[in-house]
Amino acid sequence: MRCKPEHGPHLCPNMTIAMHMKSPISSVNRLLFVICSCLCLSMFIFVTLAQANDGLTTYEAVCKRCHGSLEEQKSSLEAPIIPVVMLPLGPDLKGVFGRPAGIVKGFQYSKGMKAFAKKGAIWDRTTLNLFLTDSRKLVPGSFMFIKVPESQRAPLIDYLEKVAPYRP
Repeated sequence: MRCKPEHGPHLCPNMTIAMHMKSPISSVNRLLFVICSCLCLSMFIFVTLAQANDGLTTYEAVCKRCHGSLEEQKSSLEAPIIPVVMLPLGPDLKGVFGRPAGIVKGFQYSKGMKAFAKKGAIWDRTTLNLFLTDSRKLVPGSFMFIKVPESQRAPLIDYLEKVAPYRP
């Protein structure tokens, strides 16, 4: 049977609908490709960090995006005054090691972090290790959600102790 104009493109018995319509599978395949690409990139970053086992490398990859560079920050107790679109998502970490939780002026802490701070929490090795293990388990309601692998926590805490000690 030959297709005739009166059949129209979707009714021609010799042609499949898939030839005329966008297949939903192609959209799903594209989405899966993007997801798999992101997972592969994440695994590459994770393996690279695990191999480096370096506190600075971990800080650069895990912390800097939200907390900024330790070298660029000037004050440990004041939020940086820069345009709103450039504000870091997290408080300044300069001087974090040994600092009481929740005292960076101008930073809007979550209710969970405010409650944690009221308990007298200090960012020492133990507290940082627990927080970096599972931030929301230690501080329910925290804005921050992070789980740093065990192999990266000690080097990161060592780095913070070295370059970001609290000086009241």
